[in-house]
Amino acid sequence: MAFEILNNSLVTPPRLHAMVRLTSRLKAPDREKLYDLLQPSFALPKLENQEAAKGVFTAARSCGLLAEDAQKVVALQVEPKSVERLADFRQHMQGVLLGITDDSADNYLLNIYSAWYAVQNDRVFQFERKDFETRFNSEIFPDAEGRQFNTTKLNGWRDWAVFLGLGWNLRFGGRDLVVPDAHDRLEPLLDQLLPEGERPAPFGAFMDLLADRCPELDGGVLFDRCWQASRGAEPRGGQLSLMLSSSLRVLHEAGAIELSLVADAATKWQLYPGQPFVQVSHICRRRAA
Repeated sequence: MAFEILNNSLVTPPRLHAMVRLTSRLKAPDREKLYDLLQPSFALPKLENQEAAKGVFTAARSCGLLAEDAQKVVALQVEPKSVERLADFRQHMQGVLLGITDDSADNYLLNIYSAWYAVQNDRVFQFERKDFETRFNSEIFPDAEGRQFNTTKLNGWRDWAVFLGLGWNLRFGGRDLVVPDAHDRLEPLLDQLLPEGERPAPFGAFMDLLADRCPELDGGVLFDRCWQASRGAEPRGGQLSLMLSSSLRVLHEAGAIELSLVADAATKWQLYPGQPFVQVSHICRRRAA
């Protein structure tokens, strides 16, 4: 069965980062040493079985971060610099966990739910708590019981979605929400998504590259599947999602990109209602001086 990091709510980004960072700094640790350092049983008598540490270790191996040899020595499987700082670890895990389009591969559920969430736009502010599970189940996996969402998976998805840069936490109307905003997902990819130089590129060319690199966002295969399942009867045209629009506005304001509208451009794209920018036709990369 495919591994899903969101299936265990005890496997959080800080815990996983702590374990792999410990491994990179220790000399030939065994699994028990890592367990004791991550979750000391003497300090937490009610958790002396170290369930959290065990779950994190399983996740670390499944994600290709750690390996254990025949002598039960644990070793880091990635470059130490990729796990030293939290920002570097985030970028590494974006490459590991996101972009999965094979429905039999590890962490496909994380990706398809992220796409479904992006498709909902501002409906996420209107849903009741159970809607985040029941609507997804009925629209995407009505007959696949093993992949249906529940509270544990939803809580796990929220933790990882925020860490991976698909939004940020907000307490709204007594509910915990992830506000759709993928700027931390896009920023590390800007050099790949936008051509070199200062000349603005047609926004459609940017969207083609985005769909390939971020299949959970607008135009990607996962996004398109979820759009058809969730709101297929609605016109779409050149309207961008709230998640993508928010991220583009943030990156523009931060000076990382520049959005522009050429009045006689053949194609114009509609950002989700908000300010600044309602329409855009071109985009270019900006770099700090």
